[in-house]
Amino acid sequence: MVNSTEVNDLSVRVGINSVIEELTFTLPSGQNLLITGANGSGKTTLLRALAGEITPTKGFIRIQDPIYLPAGPTNPRFNNVDDYLALVGSEARVEGDFGRAARTRVLGKPMSKISSGEFKAIALARTLSLSRATYLLDEPSITLDSRTIDLLIAEIRYLNSQDRSFIVATNNPEDFGALTCEKIVL
Repeated sequence: MVNSTEVNDLSVRVGINSVIEELTFTLPSGQNLLITGANGSGKTTLLRALAGEITPTKGFIRIQDPIYLPAGPTNPRFNNVDDYLALVGSEARVEGDFGRAARTRVLGKPMSKISSGEFKAIALARTLSLSRATYLLDEPSITLDSRTIDLLIAEIRYLNSQDRSFIVATNNPEDFGALTCEKIVL
């Protein structure tokens, strides 16, 4: 089995603070990893290190073709959702139940009038439409209603069947209870 992610003896400092100490894990392709822990425990720092945004102080990371969606994606001030989704170009697969539901809810609305939950769903649909080996999602379920979370879980399962892996940092692990995941508590 091919691994989408290998982390060995990883340590990360932010400023003078040691945030992650000697973390080691392997994630096979098509599998999921749920990262939980208290606020400030290093969940986002770990995702940012995996995405290449933070340089580890020790250890190594090998990750296949990652894409990172932060907890608070920013609205790039597009007039409408179609312009925002068009950024993904020909790779886009904003289809499936999750993508269609996210798009349908905001059809005809200007980007400035959609709720934070609607924008989060659209940002997730846009990210998941890109064909990547590993998706790094920071707090993907915040601001989403339970129906949208169910659709997200179904989309993750579908992408798992295509050998795509997910690393999800969350304060709400119960939102992902229906998903098969390895777990790390920071």
